[in-house]
Amino acid sequence: MPFAKGRSGNPGGRPKGSAEVRALARAMTGRAFEEIERMAFTGSDDRVKLEAIKIILDRGYGKAPQPMDGDGEGRPIEFTRIERVIINPRDLRDANF
Repeated sequence: MPFAKGRSGNPGGRPKGSAEVRALARAMTGRAFEEIERMAFTGSDDRVKLEAIKIILDRGYGKAPQPMDGDGEGRPIEFTRIERVIINPRDLRDANF
């Protein structure tokens, strides 16, 4: 249901504390990355090291794109038919999903 013209869907606006929390988190970014670096290169648990390295690489280069294919083998998705169906809402009362 759309909002009335000239009316906000969020009249109270963004919560007051969100900008403050964001600023605090950003102020700790350097220390956080130092800790992530420490875990990546001096940690004893390989799973922790791998996760820390992934965080560093994701932030530096972005996450690797996830290819979309039909079967996981690189073959394209094949559509045989795309259909648009309009349903009367009254008919949904008796539908068994």
